[in-house]
Amino acid sequence: MSIHAIQESLIPGPLWQLGAGAAASLRAIRPSRLAVREGRAWVTWGDGCDRIVVAGEVLEVPAGAHVVVEPWQPCGAGVLRFGFGAA
Repeated sequence: MSIHAIQESLIPGPLWQLGAGAAASLRAIRPSRLAVREGRAWVTWGDGCDRIVVAGEVLEVPAGAHVVVEPWQPCGAGVLRFGFGAA
């Protein structure tokens, strides 16, 4: 698993949008990417490890991994927009 700078071509589609208090539970069937387009994401792995991924970064997610994605914004303001899909 690695975090690196995003390139527009690395954003898997479609874009997801989460507001304050929302979460998405995702499982990578094959090696995948979670690319944050706007906001900051708090990403929890199935093993309980957490990562913060900010706009402009991509998190590589190995096949079979389960992640929970939540917005991580100051004072709950703003939204999280991200793409998740095959690498």
